[in-house]
Amino acid sequence: MLIDAIQDARAAAAKGKPASQLAESAWDKLQFDFPVLGQDELAALVEEYASGKRRAISTRFLDTLRDSAGAPMPVQPACTAGDAAADDAGTTQTATAAAGGDQPSVGTLVPLYQQLYAMAVVETLRSCLQAPEEAALEQLAELQQRPAEPPLVAEDSHLEQLLTAAADANEEGLDEQAVLQHRASQQEDDDSTSYEPLDQPAAVQQHHHQAELATAAGATTWDAARCGGLPQQLAVLAGHLSYHSMADAEIWRRLRLMHRLAACLAAVRQHPRFLELEEVAQQMLRLATDRIVASPIELEAGLPAMLAALALTSGGSAGSTAVSSAAEHAVAAAAAAELALAATVALAAQLTSPTQRRWLWQEVHQQLLPLAAKQLETLQVALARQARGGTGAQAPPSISREQLYRLALPCQLVYFFVLQAPGAALVAGPGGGASRVQDAVLRGGLLRSLVLLFVQLAGQPGAEPLRCALLLTCAAAQPLVEWAAAVPGFVAAAAAGQLQPGGESQLHGALWQVLLGSGGTQLAVLLSDAESASTVPAVYQALQLMADMQAVSRRPQPLWDAGVDAALRGLSTLLREQYSKPRLEQQTPAAAPAALGDDGTSAKYDDHAGEGLGDAQDALKLGVGPQEQAELMAQRRAQQLQPACLKLIKDLVQRQVGGGGKLD
Repeated sequence: MLIDAIQDARAAAAKGKPASQLAESAWDKLQFDFPVLGQDELAALVEEYASGKRRAISTRFLDTLRDSAGAPMPVQPACTAGDAAADDAGTTQTATAAAGGDQPSVGTLVPLYQQLYAMAVVETLRSCLQAPEEAALEQLAELQQRPAEPPLVAEDSHLEQLLTAAADANEEGLDEQAVLQHRASQQEDDDSTSYEPLDQPAAVQQHHHQAELATAAGATTWDAARCGGLPQQLAVLAGHLSYHSMADAEIWRRLRLMHRLAACLAAVRQHPRFLELEEVAQQMLRLATDRIVASPIELEAGLPAMLAALALTSGGSAGSTAVSSAAEHAVAAAAAAELALAATVALAAQLTSPTQRRWLWQEVHQQLLPLAAKQLETLQVALARQARGGTGAQAPPSISREQLYRLALPCQLVYFFVLQAPGAALVAGPGGGASRVQDAVLRGGLLRSLVLLFVQLAGQPGAEPLRCALLLTCAAAQPLVEWAAAVPGFVAAAAAGQLQPGGESQLHGALWQVLLGSGGTQLAVLLSDAESASTVPAVYQALQLMADMQAVSRRPQPLWDAGVDAALRGLSTLLREQYSKPRLEQQTPAAAPAALGDDGTSAKYDDHAGEGLGDAQDALKLGVGPQEQAELMAQRRAQQLQPACLKLIKDLVQRQVGGGGKLD
């Protein structure tokens, strides 16, 4: 009898549990910290979320998954041809097979935890976005919003308060011991808290106990009014989208997470409350961007899918039943365009492969440049109306932080478009016609919007992206400079006070003088101002912008005159002489007499130069005041920038002979 029972148990164990039972077991275990699960249980729960059979989530479940998915992954051996063939066949036996023996370690389960985390968050988001609002709220009932933590306030300790009391007593001539005893008597003990008297009737005690339970339950359950409704709940759920916890390749290849993200983003775009769900869309685009940067092979499929999900061409009219007026429709379209521009700018800043950047340039040229032109035109019209104030009188320009953000995105995209343009796109067409870049910035009003915004905001501190974008665009071809100079108010804006010598944007004023044919005298003076270490960062910025301008210039004559060329060569000599020596040799003996000898070197550690130099530097830091410390930091920063500055100068001087930059 016993033998038969043992055999039956072994047979049942060998047969395995049904997938639904395994998934339910995994769900129950994941409601607690440090769950002990097998691969078969996790794989079964992954399949249920991926197939749409399960949509339940809870805060405890997501927190446990996040902690487990963020654990260090085990080092995998090199993939063999057999492994690749098995992966291409789409088998999941390695994920679902959990043969007998020891339980797998947490590290070996990290890929499955990441798959489960991704499927639970993404598929729940899509389900809630596609469901009616009441059903979505019910589905998110177990998702709790974390209360905001109170700000940390520095409070004096008990000892510090007693010391302060003693000092006050000495100053006021009071009895120090009496004051200390009084202060100590006012301190509350750790157990000086409210408590329930034990001598109350049992009914009263039971009532208080039930009230406490109700209060605790109310503080941890979902409340739509308190949590801000569906948009806030979805934002909390979308906050779990993190590439660090979803980096497993199986999620993106077999489970097609990029495709699922695009479907979620399309559901956000078509949602009646799209304008309230921008934060959710931002989290999705951020995850897609991180994946593309980590695996650039996803770029050619991932970015078009995301842009298509935002319905940039159609404006999202299909399915957007909440858009009840043309104004709301325009606002929603502008918000979608802003999301697309932000994601593309992030990719442009992080992609390093020339092949991927060229592909991204084509995508910007075909789809996103018209969006940038429209965004700039809308902002320019809004600023013009704001300046008039409805009275017809022109007021000083005023721009908000939100408007500066909307200005920066398209300007950064324009800068990328011009700088990364292939050499053939910068060359004039047959018979001296416009190049592809000229045609792109003139068609659709992009250059017009840039110039009009420059007239309005030339001296604004936050308009640096605008100044750089317009400067680089006009540097690409002389006809663009002539077009801009013909706009009323442009020449005066280029000579505004902030762009003059001593102004915050004096570099742009000097470069505009070069483009407008006024010579490079002001630029040469600016390049010569590198005696002080604090000016080297500004010089580096000038050299970088000059290098970008020269890279896109296709003028038959050199961009810089002889004065600028001489200033560049003099700057190179100055940087080599001034900032190539060790930092301590730049200081006078009076700055740190205890640390340095009369000859400017360490006087104490001649036998151990490295150790002596470090100790002398530490002594130097302790022996100087704030002003001298700032000078030392500026000196170090100048030494760090010196190699980059010298490389830029070398490129500028060598390419100056040819008169142009790109050859690709």
